[in-house]
Amino acid sequence: MCPLLPQTDADGQYRVLVVDHVGDTRGSEFYSRVTCVGIDAPVPMGLIARGSAS
Repeated sequence: MCPLLPQTDADGQYRVLVVDHVGDTRGSEFYSRVTCVGIDAPVPMGLIARGSAS
């Protein structure tokens, strides 16, 4: 199994690593893109660097 492919967690619990907010809160559409991993899953190094850059 490829470790880079997203997988669902058996119990449905995830850890949020990155949240990107997109849009305008005054009338236009507003979204939050969330990057998560399973609670017990290892965190890829690329996501650690991205999450700590903000």
